Amino acid sequence: SDLGNYTLTASAALEVDMGANLSFRTAVSNIYDSTPATGLEENDLLLSAGIAVRF
Repeated sequence: SDLGNYTLTASAALEVDMGANLSFRTAVSNIYDSTPATGLEENDLLLSAGIAVRF
């Protein structure tokens, strides 16, 4: 196998209660590809934020 071809993923999230049925969530993910396709970056950084409703 080719040890030089790998993907690493790291993620972290924070969720804060805003009341009985609501919460706010923010997250970040970093994806590293050691051999990306032509024209693509090695690193992808994803940020997200949202509100969750529990039933």
